[in-house]
Amino acid sequence: MFDITSVFFWYKILFMAELIAAEGLFAFRLERRSRFPLRAGCMCAALMAAAVCIPVPAYNAFVLSCIFFSLFACSLAAMSFCLRTSFLNILFCAVAGYSLRHFAYVLFISLNDAVFYALGIVTGISGGFDPYGTPLLDILSRQSAITVILYLFSYFVVFWAGKYIYADKIRSQGTLHLGNIEFIAIAAVMLFTDVVLSLVTQYNASIDQTSVIVERIYNALTCVLALQLLFSNIFQKEAQLRLAAAEQLLYTQAKQYDQVKKNIDIINIKCHDLKHQLRVWREGGMEDTVELQEIERAVDIYQAAFKTGNEVLDIILTEKSLLCEKSGIILSCIAEGRVLGFLRPAELYSLFGNALDNAIEAVMLLPEEQRNIDIFVRRESSLVGIRVENPYAGQMIVKNNAVQTKKKDKNFHGSGILSMRAVVEKYGGTMTIDAAGQIFRLHILFSVPADHDAETTDHDAPPVGNDRL
Repeated sequence: MFDITSVFFWYKILFMAELIAAEGLFAFRLERRSRFPLRAGCMCAALMAAAVCIPVPAYNAFVLSCIFFSLFACSLAAMSFCLRTSFLNILFCAVAGYSLRHFAYVLFISLNDAVFYALGIVTGISGGFDPYGTPLLDILSRQSAITVILYLFSYFVVFWAGKYIYADKIRSQGTLHLGNIEFIAIAAVMLFTDVVLSLVTQYNASIDQTSVIVERIYNALTCVLALQLLFSNIFQKEAQLRLAAAEQLLYTQAKQYDQVKKNIDIINIKCHDLKHQLRVWREGGMEDTVELQEIERAVDIYQAAFKTGNEVLDIILTEKSLLCEKSGIILSCIAEGRVLGFLRPAELYSLFGNALDNAIEAVMLLPEEQRNIDIFVRRESSLVGIRVENPYAGQMIVKNNAVQTKKKDKNFHGSGILSMRAVVEKYGGTMTIDAAGQIFRLHILFSVPADHDAETTDHDAPPVGNDRL
């Protein structure tokens, strides 16, 4: 039961070390309990001790399966002791880690057998890595540094790929957004069934080489499918959460638009009344002072704001122009606003409000003489295009149509992008981003039927170019 001359006695320890490393790749972003380093160190030592002490009463598929699953259960308990998160999160990371570790093992023994088979043809050397019941001295006499190199290579490549493809997709948020928890159970059943079947194959003396190759291909595919199933579960849930957040943001912006419209209407009324009062004062003989002229000029500028042919767009641009005036930003617009009539007011507010908020935030980092934002809206046949441009400071990297920046610029041009994408995708449009030449450009393109005109606009209004402030 404790035969230290057997390879498997030592292989249990190696297996546990591999499992700890694989599970750690997926679990290290989860919320940790107090004194985590001490807890983790104690648990690693305890797991290694369990691997040493667990007995091996016999060498067959059933007994060895029970040993592997017992060590796996110990790892679950250890993670529960170290992490402050739900058991489902822990089970997710454990199954993902076991899948990754098993794939690495399959790759290693396959490469090892292939290399030793090739060497056997040339030099007469033959033999693979068999940890199940093989005498230690026997396997040491047949192995060489080649096995160690292949082992390190296989596990390094698989663990690195697993971290890059899967583990890095887990965000540092302390928990996982799990959708259908049944997926975890299915992945676990797939994995454990595969482990049992591989051990059955291992102890089937009559199996031929072709069957071994097929079994290893099946093992590898099962591990990949289990990982895909686990992470598709997370991606699906996160997509649902993003959609819900976008819908909530759109709802909030609809209320914001209603309030902005009321405020703009009140300001328009006050401006009209003030101009009327100025006219009455002049007709009554009041001296036309510089102060009165300044007031009238300010009112004229405001009332001559944006007239794009779309009332909603005019309100949005007027609101943002007040922010630009306060910050010394030149806001320019050339727009056929009437072509945007297929969008609801809240959707227009989401598109242009978020785009302009991000642009204003970006140009505020520049000297005042460089603060300018340009908006273009036009229609060509059945295509409606929107373009927003602004300069920016610092470094901005656009990858996969998303902005990636340094940590200090983490939210740069990020606010509301999700809500904008939701609106664009609702109408089958496309939204692209580029940041060449220190100019940030947001492009939105819709395909709209030729007879789809504005619902809340002045159809006779021509395209207007406005240079504000």
